[in-house]
Amino acid sequence: MKKILIFLLLALTAQVGFASDDEDIGNGVNAIEEKRYDDAFKYFDGFVKEHPKNGVGYYFRSQAALGVNNKVQALSDINTALTSGRGFLKKQEIKKDEMLVQRGLVYLSMNDEKSAITDFSEALTVNPKNVNALVFRGKAYAEDKLLMLSDSDYTKALTIDVTNLQANLGMIQNLVVREDYQKAISRLTKLEELYPNNEDIHIYRGEAYQMMGRYNEAFDDVLSLISAKDDYNSTLPLLVARAIQCDTYSLPKISAKVASGEKLDLWLQARAKMYELMDRYDDAIADYNALEQELKDTYAPICVGRGDCQKHKGNYTLAMKEYQKALDLEETPKAYAQIAIIKRNEGKLDSAMAFANKAVNSDPSNPEFYYIRGKIRESRRDSDQALRDYEMGLSIDKHDVRLLAARGMCELKRKQQQQARNDFDEISYLERVVKPCDNRKALALHFLGQENDASACIDKELAKFPTAANYYDAALLFAASKMDDKAVDALGKSFNAGFREFGALSYEPALKQLRKTSAYADLMQKWGISDNNQQASSTTGTGSDSTSQTNVKKGTDIPIIPCTVDGMKLTFTTNSDTAKVFSISLMDVQFLLKYGYMQRNDIVAPRGQKSDTRNLAAGSKVIIRAFKWGNKVLRDVEATIVADPQAPILITQGKLNEIDK
Repeated sequence: MKKILIFLLLALTAQVGFASDDEDIGNGVNAIEEKRYDDAFKYFDGFVKEHPKNGVGYYFRSQAALGVNNKVQALSDINTALTSGRGFLKKQEIKKDEMLVQRGLVYLSMNDEKSAITDFSEALTVNPKNVNALVFRGKAYAEDKLLMLSDSDYTKALTIDVTNLQANLGMIQNLVVREDYQKAISRLTKLEELYPNNEDIHIYRGEAYQMMGRYNEAFDDVLSLISAKDDYNSTLPLLVARAIQCDTYSLPKISAKVASGEKLDLWLQARAKMYELMDRYDDAIADYNALEQELKDTYAPICVGRGDCQKHKGNYTLAMKEYQKALDLEETPKAYAQIAIIKRNEGKLDSAMAFANKAVNSDPSNPEFYYIRGKIRESRRDSDQALRDYEMGLSIDKHDVRLLAARGMCELKRKQQQQARNDFDEISYLERVVKPCDNRKALALHFLGQENDASACIDKELAKFPTAANYYDAALLFAASKMDDKAVDALGKSFNAGFREFGALSYEPALKQLRKTSAYADLMQKWGISDNNQQASSTTGTGSDSTSQTNVKKGTDIPIIPCTVDGMKLTFTTNSDTAKVFSISLMDVQFLLKYGYMQRNDIVAPRGQKSDTRNLAAGSKVIIRAFKWGNKVLRDVEATIVADPQAPILITQGKLNEIDK
C-alpha cells in the first residue's frame, strides 16, 4: 500500500540524520520527506555517479525508485547497497538491519512475501527492536494469510511504540479479514482520535461497513473525509466507488452538493463518473460540459471523460475527437489507451499496439495500460508477450483482478494449471464487493470448478448492477460453461443495456465456440454486427508481433525485432556499435526464471558464491542458452542485467556479427 511505503521511507530517513553540509544527500533526503521522489532520484543518481562504491547513494536511490514505483531499479540498488562499502558520512552509517528492511519492503511491493519475510527476519536478528521490521513482517505474513503470525508481530511492534499507526492498522485489517467487522470499526474510531482525517482509517472503516452491507455509512464516512480536505484528487475515486454502491442514497446527496455550488468542480466530477458507471452517458456528458463551463477552460481530463462516454455509446468518431483534443492540450496517457481500445475494436491491431505503447511509455506505473496492451497482444495471438504485460501490471498492483484473470487465462493456455488456479483463488479471495463493471469472481469460480457458486455470483452481480458490462461478463461465464442459449441471451441483454464495443467479441477466447452457433449468428445479424476477426488477421499476418520483418517506430531509428530467448518470444533492439554488448532487463530475467525458461544455474555467480536470484542487481550476468533471430541462433551468450524494467533487450551490431561466425 502506497501509504505504508511512504511511512517506511520517512521512518528510515529519520534514523540517519545526515550533516547539513553534505548537500547532495541532504537535498535528496528532503525530497523524499516531501514525497518529491523524481527529484530525490535525480539527487541520489548524481551521488551514485560521483561515489559508485558508496552504499549510501544506492540505499537512498532505492527508496526514491520505490517512491516512483520503479521496483526493479529499487531492488537492484538495494542489492548493490548491501554489497557496497558501508558509506560513512560524518560518523553516521546506514545499519545492516535498515538495509534489510528496505530490501524486504521492495520484495513486499513485488508480491514476493517469502523473500520479504526472510529479509525482515534477518533484520530482526540484527536488531530485535526494529519496529519497521516487525510492522512490515506482520504485513507480509498477512499477505501470505498467516494471520496469527501477523498479529504477533504487530503486537510486538505496539509494545515498543503503542501509537504506531501502521501496526494498529495492520491489527485492524486482520480483524476485517476475520470478518470481525464491528470490532474493527470500534478500534478504527478510537484510532481516529489520535490520527484525525487519516485516509487509511477511512479506507479500512469503509471496507468494514461495506462487508456488513452498510453502504450508506461507508459513503458517509468518505464524504466527511473529502469535505474536510483541500486537495481531494486522491480521494475522489474512493468517493465514487463508495457512492456507486448506494446510488439511490448517494446520488441525491451529491446532486445537492452540486446545487449548492460548494466545491462544484469536485461534485460535478463525482456525479459524472457515477453516471458513466450507471450507463447514463448523456447525463455524464452534460456534467462534463457543466464542469468545463465552471472552470472557464478546457482541460484534458474533461475531454477524456466525454470521450469515454462517447466510446461506450459506440460513437467512435466523436470519441476520437475528444481524445485528440485532450492530446492537443497535453500528453494524456489515458487518451492513448482509449484510442488503443477503439483501434482494437475496429480490427486495426497494429495501430492499437502503437497507441498502447504510447500509453505505457507515458505512464509506466499505471497497471491498466499493461492490461490493455496485453489484451491487444492476445488479439495478435502473442500470448507470451501478453503474459509479460500482465506480469508487469501485477508487479505494480497485485490486487488488480482484471490482470489476475487475464494472467490466469494465459497460464491455462500454457497448461500451467497450478499457477492459474493460484490466480483464480486470489480473485475469489479479493473480490468481495460487487461493482458495476470489472467483476471477475464468477469466472474465477468457474475455472476453480465451483459451478454453483459461480452461478450464484453472477446472479448477485446482475441483481445489484444490471449493467451492460455485467451482462457481458455473464455471457462469458455461460459460454465457458457451454450454456449457449443463456450466453446468447446475456449478450443480447448486454447490447440492450448499451454495450457497443462489438469488435471485442471477435477476440474473446471464451466466445470461440459460441461464435460457431446459429443463435450467435442470428443475434449478430439482428444488431448488424460484422466479424472483424478476418480483417484483423489479414492486416497482421499471423496476428502476433512475431513477423519476419523488422519494425521501426515512426519518427525514430530504433528497430524492434522479434526473437526468442530460451524459448520465450520477446523482442530486441540493436545499434551500430561495434562493441560486443548483450543486455537484458532485470524484469525480463525474473520473468524467464518464473516460467522456467531460465534456470537458477544460468545466473553467473561471483567466484566462490552460489547463484542467488534474490541478490540480482544491475551489472549482474546471466547466460542466455539460445537466442534466436529468424533462422539464426546464438548459444550460451553472457548477458548483462540492467535495472530499468522498460529497457528492451539490446544487442549491438558487434555482438550480432557473432551469429554469422
